[in-house]
Amino acid sequence: MGLHKPIAHLNAGIHQDFIVIDNICGDHDFEDGGNPVVMNRICAGADPVLCDAFACSVLGYTADEVPYLRMAERLGIGTTD
Repeated sequence: MGLHKPIAHLNAGIHQDFIVIDNICGDHDFEDGGNPVVMNRICAGADPVLCDAFACSVLGYTADEVPYLRMAERLGIGTTD
């Protein structure tokens, strides 16, 4: 819906030194949590693109299926590999 480019550029404008992904209990179907799935996982890293690429892979998506990841990678923000 046109959000991928702004998300990629937002990462360029806001430098992040430490990223934490809370995956303790999430929902694969609905962001407000209608069908919780206990994962008991917390991930952390210094590369926002790599962290998002990892989170996408956990959900079953490749980096190529999430356009802002490749855009951010081309902007030099991080890597998906």
